[in-house]
Amino acid sequence: IFEMDDEAYARQLQKEFDEESLDSRITPEVSEFIVRFLDDLWNNRNMAVIDEAFSEDCVSKGAFGESVGKKGFKDQVVIPLFEAFPDLKYASHETFQEGRRFVNRWTFNGTHSGAPYCGFPAAGANIVFSGVTINQLNEDGNICEVLTFFDRLSLHESLQSKNS
Repeated sequence: IFEMDDEAYARQLQKEFDEESLDSRITPEVSEFIVRFLDDLWNNRNMAVIDEAFSEDCVSKGAFGESVGKKGFKDQVVIPLFEAFPDLKYASHETFQEGRRFVNRWTFNGTHSGAPYCGFPAAGANIVFSGVTINQLNEDGNICEVLTFFDRLSLHESLQSKNS
Protein backbone atom coordinates (compact mmCIF):
# COMPACT_ATOMS: atom_id res chain seq x y z
CA ILE A 1 0.00 0.00 0.00
CA PHE A 2 1.27 3.42 -0.97
CA GLU A 3 1.67 5.68 2.04
CA MET A 4 1.91 9.44 1.95
CA ASP A 5 3.19 11.53 4.84
CA ASP A 6 1.02 14.36 6.15
CA GLU A 7 2.98 17.07 4.36
CA ALA A 8 2.83 15.27 0.99
CA TYR A 9 -0.87 14.59 1.50
CA ALA A 10 -1.50 18.28 2.28
CA ARG A 11 0.42 19.33 -0.86
CA GLN A 12 -1.63 16.90 -2.96
CA LEU A 13 -4.91 18.21 -1.54
CA GLN A 14 -3.80 21.81 -2.14
CA LYS A 15 -2.85 20.97 -5.74
CA GLU A 16 -6.26 19.38 -6.40
CA PHE A 17 -8.00 22.37 -4.80
CA ASP A 18 -5.97 24.82 -6.91
CA GLU A 19 -6.77 22.90 -10.11
CA GLU A 20 -10.49 22.86 -9.27
CA SER A 21 -10.37 26.59 -8.55
CA LEU A 22 -8.69 27.26 -11.89
CA ASP A 23 -11.19 25.11 -13.75
CA SER A 24 -14.11 26.86 -12.10
CA ARG A 25 -12.83 30.20 -13.44
CA ILE A 26 -13.65 29.08 -16.98
CA THR A 27 -17.16 30.42 -17.23
CA PRO A 28 -19.74 30.42 -20.03
CA GLU A 29 -18.60 33.99 -20.73
CA VAL A 30 -15.05 32.77 -21.34
CA SER A 31 -16.37 29.98 -23.53
CA GLU A 32 -18.41 32.50 -25.55
CA PHE A 33 -15.31 34.69 -25.84
CA ILE A 34 -13.37 31.81 -27.41
CA VAL A 35 -16.11 31.20 -30.00
CA ARG A 36 -16.24 34.94 -30.83
CA PHE A 37 -12.43 35.03 -30.97
CA LEU A 38 -12.33 32.23 -33.55
CA ASP A 39 -14.96 33.90 -35.74
CA ASP A 40 -13.35 37.33 -35.43
CA LEU A 41 -9.91 35.96 -36.29
CA TRP A 42 -10.79 33.72 -39.21
CA ASN A 43 -13.85 35.39 -40.79
CA ASN A 44 -13.13 39.03 -39.97
CA ARG A 45 -9.36 38.64 -40.31
CA ASN A 46 -8.84 40.53 -37.09
CA MET A 47 -5.38 39.43 -35.98
CA ALA A 48 -5.49 41.85 -33.03
CA VAL A 49 -7.61 39.28 -31.19
CA ILE A 50 -4.54 37.04 -31.04
CA ASP A 51 -2.85 39.66 -28.86
CA GLU A 52 -5.91 39.72 -26.61
CA ALA A 53 -6.55 35.97 -26.34
CA PHE A 54 -3.10 34.33 -26.47
CA SER A 55 -0.46 34.11 -23.76
CA GLU A 56 2.97 35.52 -24.65
CA ASP A 57 4.52 32.05 -24.79
CA CYS A 58 1.67 30.21 -26.51
CA VAL A 59 2.75 27.08 -28.37
CA SER A 60 0.88 25.92 -31.47
CA LYS A 61 1.45 22.40 -32.80
CA GLY A 62 -0.16 20.11 -35.31
CA ALA A 63 -1.07 20.02 -38.96
CA PHE A 64 -0.23 23.71 -39.52
CA GLY A 65 3.28 23.15 -38.15
CA GLU A 66 4.74 24.47 -34.93
CA SER A 67 4.97 28.04 -33.71
CA VAL A 68 5.83 29.80 -30.47
CA GLY A 69 4.36 33.06 -29.26
CA LYS A 70 1.73 35.39 -30.66
CA LYS A 71 3.97 36.58 -33.51
CA GLY A 72 4.90 33.01 -34.39
CA PHE A 73 1.23 32.01 -34.61
CA LYS A 74 0.45 35.00 -36.82
CA ASP A 75 3.49 34.57 -39.08
CA GLN A 76 3.49 30.77 -39.39
CA VAL A 77 -0.21 29.86 -39.27
CA VAL A 78 -2.59 32.77 -39.88
CA ILE A 79 -0.85 34.98 -42.46
CA PRO A 80 0.07 32.10 -44.83
CA LEU A 81 -3.58 30.96 -44.87
CA PHE A 82 -4.89 34.48 -45.46
CA GLU A 83 -2.36 35.14 -48.23
CA ALA A 84 -2.99 31.82 -50.00
CA PHE A 85 -6.80 31.84 -49.64
CA PRO A 86 -8.00 35.46 -49.88
CA ASP A 87 -11.65 34.36 -49.55
CA LEU A 88 -11.04 31.87 -46.71
CA LYS A 89 -14.13 31.22 -44.60
CA TYR A 90 -14.32 29.49 -41.25
CA ALA A 91 -17.30 27.61 -39.83
CA SER A 92 -17.48 26.23 -36.30
CA HIS A 93 -19.55 23.07 -36.01
CA GLU A 94 -19.03 22.18 -32.39
CA THR A 95 -17.21 23.67 -29.43
CA PHE A 96 -17.08 22.24 -25.96
CA GLN A 97 -15.14 22.77 -22.78
CA GLU A 98 -13.57 20.39 -20.32
CA GLY A 99 -11.80 22.17 -17.51
CA ARG A 100 -9.29 24.55 -19.06
CA ARG A 101 -9.50 22.96 -22.52
CA PHE A 102 -11.72 24.04 -25.40
CA VAL A 103 -12.20 21.72 -28.32
CA ASN A 104 -13.49 23.09 -31.60
CA ARG A 105 -14.52 21.14 -34.70
CA TRP A 106 -14.35 23.40 -37.75
CA THR A 107 -14.24 23.68 -41.53
CA PHE A 108 -12.26 26.05 -43.72
CA ASN A 109 -13.17 26.68 -47.34
CA GLY A 110 -11.78 29.03 -49.92
CA THR A 111 -10.08 29.46 -53.27
CA HIS A 112 -6.34 29.07 -53.62
CA SER A 113 -5.89 32.26 -55.63
CA GLY A 114 -3.18 34.02 -53.65
CA ALA A 115 0.27 33.05 -52.47
CA PRO A 116 1.67 29.52 -52.79
CA TYR A 117 0.66 27.19 -49.98
CA CYS A 118 2.34 23.95 -48.87
CA GLY A 119 4.62 24.27 -51.88
CA PHE A 120 1.76 24.52 -54.40
CA PRO A 121 1.35 27.63 -56.55
CA ALA A 122 -2.08 29.23 -56.66
CA ALA A 123 -4.17 27.69 -59.42
CA GLY A 124 -7.71 28.55 -58.37
CA ALA A 125 -8.41 25.30 -56.51
CA ASN A 126 -11.52 25.41 -54.36
CA ILE A 127 -10.61 23.73 -51.11
CA VAL A 128 -12.64 22.48 -48.19
CA PHE A 129 -10.97 20.92 -45.19
CA SER A 130 -12.15 20.16 -41.70
CA GLY A 131 -10.31 19.69 -38.48
CA VAL A 132 -10.28 19.78 -34.73
CA THR A 133 -8.40 22.21 -32.52
CA ILE A 134 -7.75 21.77 -28.82
CA ASN A 135 -7.04 25.05 -27.03
CA GLN A 136 -5.48 24.94 -23.56
CA LEU A 137 -6.05 27.95 -21.33
CA ASN A 138 -3.61 29.08 -18.65
CA GLU A 139 -4.46 30.36 -15.15
CA ASP A 140 -5.27 33.81 -16.57
CA GLY A 141 -7.75 32.42 -19.11
CA ASN A 142 -5.40 33.03 -22.07
CA ILE A 143 -4.75 30.44 -24.76
CA CYS A 144 -1.34 28.91 -23.99
CA GLU A 145 -1.40 25.84 -26.23
CA VAL A 146 -3.08 25.09 -29.55
CA LEU A 147 -3.15 21.58 -31.01
CA THR A 148 -4.68 21.37 -34.48
CA PHE A 149 -5.49 18.24 -36.43
CA PHE A 150 -6.88 17.93 -39.96
CA ASP A 151 -6.49 15.73 -43.01
CA ARG A 152 -3.47 17.41 -44.56
CA LEU A 153 -3.26 14.76 -47.29
CA SER A 154 -6.73 15.69 -48.61
CA LEU A 155 -5.74 19.36 -48.62
CA HIS A 156 -2.56 18.53 -50.58
CA GLU A 157 -4.54 16.42 -53.05
CA SER A 158 -6.99 19.29 -53.61
CA LEU A 159 -4.14 21.73 -54.20
CA GLN A 160 -2.25 19.28 -56.41
CA SER A 161 -5.20 18.27 -58.59
CA LYS A 162 -5.67 21.83 -59.83
CA ASN A 163 -1.93 22.15 -60.48
CA SER A 164 -1.69 18.98 -62.58
